Amino acid sequence: MATISSFSNGFWSKDYATGINTLFERLSLGTQENEQVKTLIKLYKQANEDFGERLQEITKECMKNGNKEETNEDCTSSSKAFEGLRSEIETQGKQHVRISNDLQSLVLRPLSKMSVDHEQKLQTSQYVLTNHTKEYEKKYHIMKKAKSTYYNRCRDVEDLEEEAKREEEQEGSSDLKTSNNQFSSGSSGAYENSESSEQNGPVQLGFMEFKFDELQKVMSQILEELPLQDKRVPILGTYQNTCSGNIIVSWLQENLPVPTLVAAEAFGQDLIAEGFLRQIGQIGVGGTFVNSTNFYYQWKEKAFQVAGLDSHDALVENAKSLPFLGEYLSDYIQYRKQYAMESPLQRAHREAVDANTSYKEAVYDLDKCRTLLEENIVDHFQFLQKCEVERVKYFKNTFMDMSTIISNFLPSMKLLADQIIVYQEIIQPDSDIRYILESSATGPFLPHVEVYEDYYNDIKDQVFGIDMEFLCHRDKKRVPIIVSTILSFLDQLYPTLPSDKVRQQLWLVNSPLSSIHQLREALNYAPNVSKDILVQYSPTVVVGTLKLFLLELPDSIIPSSAFELIRSIYANHGNDEVYRVRLLQNLLSQLRRVNLATLSAIITHLHRLISLTTKETNFVGDLANSLCMCISRPTSWTLSIQHDKHPSRFLEDLLTHGPTLFEELRKLSAAKRASDRGPSTLIAGDKQSASRKASVSSTASAPTSAPYASPRSSLDEARPSVSEAEFTTDNVPSTLLRTSYASNARRGRRNVSQASQVSDTSEFSEQEFKDPSTDDTERGEIWQSFGNQE
Repeated sequence: MATISSFSNGFWSKDYATGINTLFERLSLGTQENEQVKTLIKLYKQANEDFGERLQEITKECMKNGNKEETNEDCTSSSKAFEGLRSEIETQGKQHVRISNDLQSLVLRPLSKMSVDHEQKLQTSQYVLTNHTKEYEKKYHIMKKAKSTYYNRCRDVEDLEEEAKREEEQEGSSDLKTSNNQFSSGSSGAYENSESSEQNGPVQLGFMEFKFDELQKVMSQILEELPLQDKRVPILGTYQNTCSGNIIVSWLQENLPVPTLVAAEAFGQDLIAEGFLRQIGQIGVGGTFVNSTNFYYQWKEKAFQVAGLDSHDALVENAKSLPFLGEYLSDYIQYRKQYAMESPLQRAHREAVDANTSYKEAVYDLDKCRTLLEENIVDHFQFLQKCEVERVKYFKNTFMDMSTIISNFLPSMKLLADQIIVYQEIIQPDSDIRYILESSATGPFLPHVEVYEDYYNDIKDQVFGIDMEFLCHRDKKRVPIIVSTILSFLDQLYPTLPSDKVRQQLWLVNSPLSSIHQLREALNYAPNVSKDILVQYSPTVVVGTLKLFLLELPDSIIPSSAFELIRSIYANHGNDEVYRVRLLQNLLSQLRRVNLATLSAIITHLHRLISLTTKETNFVGDLANSLCMCISRPTSWTLSIQHDKHPSRFLEDLLTHGPTLFEELRKLSAAKRASDRGPSTLIAGDKQSASRKASVSSTASAPTSAPYASPRSSLDEARPSVSEAEFTTDNVPSTLLRTSYASNARRGRRNVSQASQVSDTSEFSEQEFKDPSTDDTERGEIWQSFGNQE
């Protein structure tokens, strides 16, 4: 388990607030301790002052009733002794007063100032982090709401599509029935013909008939020449495009051959009947046309459509003239105009697209807020740890100042001063920080990413926080592109670095989280992950980004369900290396293809780095301690597993025996495939393997040698007997190996793809165990030049 050595890596939680509150609750005990020490010193100072003043008072009181003569050499010895004792007591009283004054000026006043400053720093940090946490929670709820809206709109689209399909099926069945019934077909055709002729026939208005083109011309002239206005009706509201009845009658008599008022009123009544006009103030439709200035009529949308005009333009202009809400109303009217003719299915599709856009934006905003929150948490946690160390150091100095003050004035109190020095030496700031972490830590840095989840599983522009199997299926790769690209970039970078120590420190140094988040954002939303992006950042930031990618996975490469299983292996067989490695090989055989290929790429890369660099004493252990949480982590972190060593030991074993383990798994996979193909294919395969071995041996005898040799272990020579227990799925609970995959699968009826289901290790091909970061020839040349440089 990675050692938790600082606040910035010890107080993390899934919701962030729990870890932050736990740390501030623990630091609040420090502020209480400040007040307790300040109160103790204050009371001790007051006691010294009272005692010193009282000693001086009793030396004066004892002279009130005694002999007033001055003491000289001729006085009695008893008088001299009395005067000496009185003088010593008075001197001791003055020293206690001076101790009180020095405690006030040199200890109590600076301690009070430090206590106030320390509390203000804590309050400021808590205020900032609390606000950032609330902002994150707010954006999280916005994202959840946008996601729910998006999913609901997609369900609406599906419902409407299903309803449309049912209607099409019903129409198809009805057409089939009518085709079999001639009488029914004839009657329906006649009905349709009559209906179409009715729509295309002349329109009767008053005592006049108009064809469609004539009606269009008349309606256009009416709507353009009539003075339309807005009419407000109490309670019912404001009506647009209205005019009074007498204005319509006057225009008809002036522009059309309508000789009498009766004919004009009949014309207006037919306009109402045909749906071109309606009387305002009426609940429902229709109304009566009256030639009066008190009766107002509204021209309906149908009239504007027949005339080829747009009623919304007038509405927009009228809305803009309104105070305060004018712009809002005009935008709303234009919006309704834009989508006025769409069908319910089209509207549902449009709303689903809009909801999807809002959901994507909410996820992006949440991710930006999360990364900023994490950066602020790291900065403030480091600042708070520095403040706590300074506070404890100040206590240490306070104890030393008290000892100095007491020992300077009262030699008789030297024992007390020496004891205070002992207490001062007991105070160890690093030990206090370690105690806080061991007793109150909430967990290491394990970021929880909220990713965009498309309703149809079409995720194209995200890399971090996505399951590796989905990434590989999407990109058609065995190893995620970001992993192979970074490893390939580092392969080409190593020969250019000045020393082995610099190469090794790339994996051990922690870069600023803000820089890592910048590269993360550049890679997460880039069209493709390329080395052109990586060269713009420091190599330590690139390595830190790879670690962050592994930490943000929904589950670690070694599933969290196998964490307890690995612990039991090292608890029961920690001293038996051969058998332990064999059990680990059996565990690795249970991994998904993607996980095993990715683990093989990373371990092979690190093993090569270890083999070709200077053998530092603690490099492998430090590297395992730095990466163990990236490879294997528990389902939930508790204080009980804080000091577990098996994750680091597990990674050390992988770094040491990894290439051998992967080679053994490849051989087992090839043998199983050969046995499944049958005897004839097996013989042909043996011949091919023999020819490959011959070519390999001839290549090995050539002058050019391989840049490095993979270590081999004597697993075959030290196999357990048949009676020993085999590490198979029969005696290992399946829940320890597979539940993590199910827990991280997409919930509900939507699955990533049938092609991305868990595959057995037997499906591995020979190439799938190789490091995919670079081509074999290219990698050999790079690492050989690296070795020659060394």
